[in-house]
Amino acid sequence: DALVVTLLEPLTFKPSKLDDERTVEALTLPKRIKGKHLKKMDQVTGEVSQGLALLAALAGVPAHAMDELDARDMDLCLVAVEPFLPKRRKTGRR
Repeated sequence: DALVVTLLEPLTFKPSKLDDERTVEALTLPKRIKGKHLKKMDQVTGEVSQGLALLAALAGVPAHAMDELDARDMDLCLVAVEPFLPKRRKTGRR
């Protein structure tokens, strides 16, 4: 099961130096977010970078492609997946 988020601005990127430019108008994001997706956030620093790393992992696009993602589209995608993210556990004593 997946969410399809139609982007306000198409995302254009080169998957690699040898590939032609690719444009996507929507990102398909799974509703089942797994540890492998969340671990991508640990590989970067900064809240924005972590959000972009998560979205790249979920959408199956290279992390560098997210550099071209419109800020409004980033917000749309993060809001769309938020219900499927684990809830933060409170620390401290009961």
